[in-house]
Amino acid sequence: MIAELRDLLHTPYELGGRTVGVGLDCLGTVAEVARRRGLPPPDGWPSIREAWQRGQIDTATGFPAGWVRQPAGAALCDGDVMLFFSGDHPWCAIVHEQHVVTAHPSAGVHARPLFRWSLAPAQVWRYQP
Repeated sequence: MIAELRDLLHTPYELGGRTVGVGLDCLGTVAEVARRRGLPPPDGWPSIREAWQRGQIDTATGFPAGWVRQPAGAALCDGDVMLFFSGDHPWCAIVHEQHVVTAHPSAGVHARPLFRWSLAPAQVWRYQP
């Protein structure tokens, strides 16, 4: 299973974390997987967090040029970043080799097969240079 992410999987969750093996949050996980795929990593945590705290989330804040928001219901592809806005905290995940990779406070960094994934993202972003 996605052997090239073995060192990343089971990294403990740390809010704002950006260090593999030490601590990652969902955005740090997405940024690291994107980087490994050769994609410019989205990582706008400071601005996303501030906007979230003000109640004015601008999801494009963390995406460099080339990332394009996909229409609702678009089929997911490897490299797609999914954004979720449920509960009191926005979170994200990335598709890698037909798995959904993210981090969660209770599970750390983990991957689930895409075909078993049941949550519908609020937004999907795809890198299209």
